[in-house]
Amino acid sequence: SDEQQAPFILLASEEAKQHDKERAMMEKAQRPNEVWQPLRRCLMVLDRLCNDGFSNIFLEPVNIRDFPEYADLIDQPMDLGTVRKKLATKKYQMPENFARDLRRIW
Repeated sequence: SDEQQAPFILLASEEAKQHDKERAMMEKAQRPNEVWQPLRRCLMVLDRLCNDGFSNIFLEPVNIRDFPEYADLIDQPMDLGTVRKKLATKKYQMPENFARDLRRIW
């Protein structure tokens, strides 16, 4: 009877809504967003910088044991390797943050 089926119909309806909601979230998560596209370009810029012959001294952090006065001269040390890690772990919310870190290197 309809009365016996009512709880099952209600449950099926709620499950269908939840499924549609989860599917929409998955589709959205798989689409490249407005932030990721420019950050992919940042990665291309970083690759070109790292491949330049003059950038080899900027690929890793400065060794403080070799240059003890470095910490007194530089407030916020930055290097291309650290920028790459931050880009890979999605620490940059916008390309401007990426550019700011690059300016710290030079």
